[in-house]
Amino acid sequence: MLLKYTLIVTLPSFLSLVFFGVLKITVWPYSISPSPIREILTAAAAWTVGFALRLPLFYLATLFHTYVNGFTLVLSTFFQVLSQELLRLSVLVLLGIKLAQRREDEEGVVVWLVDAWVDTWDPAFTRVWWIAMGWAAADVVVGLAQGYDQLSLYKDVLQPYSDPSSHDSPTVSVRQSPTRTGKQPVRLSAPPTTTTNPRPPSYSYSPPNIVVHSVQPSQEVLTPDLETQISHLLALKSRAEIEDVYGLPLPNIPLFLMFLQRLDSILLSLGLTLVLSAAYASSGLEANLNTTAPALAAINVVTTGKGEGLTWAQVEAIAPTFIVLVVVHFVLGAIWTAGALPRLGMHTASYVGLLVSLGCFFAGLGAWGALV
Repeated sequence: MLLKYTLIVTLPSFLSLVFFGVLKITVWPYSISPSPIREILTAAAAWTVGFALRLPLFYLATLFHTYVNGFTLVLSTFFQVLSQELLRLSVLVLLGIKLAQRREDEEGVVVWLVDAWVDTWDPAFTRVWWIAMGWAAADVVVGLAQGYDQLSLYKDVLQPYSDPSSHDSPTVSVRQSPTRTGKQPVRLSAPPTTTTNPRPPSYSYSPPNIVVHSVQPSQEVLTPDLETQISHLLALKSRAEIEDVYGLPLPNIPLFLMFLQRLDSILLSLGLTLVLSAAYASSGLEANLNTTAPALAAINVVTTGKGEGLTWAQVEAIAPTFIVLVVVHFVLGAIWTAGALPRLGMHTASYVGLLVSLGCFFAGLGAWGALV
């Protein structure tokens, strides 16, 4: 299974990243100096910060895991999406993305041309593209790593034990020798998992039969056999949590759909970044990072509305685009929550995500004039 995952999911995902990088160089060429390493690393770092904020935002939305229901899950998803889009915008501000079509008057004050527009031949488009690639690369790498980690929980299930005396389908079982007292081991079934989501009627595998020894009260150290059995129980619990989210066991999900999730994340990262950056650059929204105290300068601009930088007029210009992007991203995120995904199904959620991601991608290209 891990080999198939590598061949069908991992390699095509990295090839997709390479494809979009080559696409930028061949279709919309522009030499950027210096290299785009700064843009890629900054975007990847911002995505990492957003990923690290998911768990604190979840605890905040559920009041430290006190109220876990459909509303708090949706609220948590909204907080996560909002934080990601704010971080995406902060990368554009931090790197000082701006259009090259500008001039300076006699007093040295930057004045934007009346006919300035976003264009693929502008150096800003190249920088924005690599920002999106860095964001997408971080998303893909972490997603693939999570896939390997989740599949490792099914290691014993994917290598079934076949009993020669049984004609039934093979099951996974842990068999131990009798205890020191001569008693036979007690066979316990896995504890039931309470969930609000309906389970599918049948699985393609049988859960392992866990065998627990009778341990004398005077024994202070766990035997290796008991430690193995406890690890199996923990794996069962982790698998149950995964199946509550997806609505079916992970090995039953087609690998093509797993790759489609990675492709969706690449397209969505490119689309959202291009659309947001087009609105950002055309509105003149930029931070003056060449001062000795950029934070104080930005605060001064916001409070007084004077000078070059973040003014309320520029914020109002970019706010409609930002709100639309948050809504689109939030709808996609809500589809993949534990309450909605089992009802919609993996196929429906994956193909809906692909259509929306493609729409965002072409909308971003259109915003920069790349389709004409």
